[in-house]
Amino acid sequence: MHLLDLKSYLVTLDSLLQQESTGTANELAEKLGVSERTLQNHLQQLREMGVDIVYDKYRRTYKYAQKGRITFGFSPSEMSDIRGGNGFIQLSPSEPCPIVNYPPLFKCVA
Repeated sequence: MHLLDLKSYLVTLDSLLQQESTGTANELAEKLGVSERTLQNHLQQLREMGVDIVYDKYRRTYKYAQKGRITFGFSPSEMSDIRGGNGFIQLSPSEPCPIVNYPPLFKCVA
């Protein structure tokens, strides 16, 4: 999946989760344009990253267990570090990052 497509996919998923209007797994997969199996894999990966997503069988929707959202970008302090010349963290699939806890697919090299 192209990075911009991934962002769009996650923004849509996040919106549907916040609105508690996903429908069943099959309906949500259709809304996102993926197979139900792919959707289940993505939900599991998000859960492994600490995103608490649950299914409400009475309302027939996935939702966040607690109020929250998926966001992209840098915090103000991270932007300050970047602009201030404190260095970038380069991503590499080899070693764990000693500074930031990245998702399993992303590790950093100092």
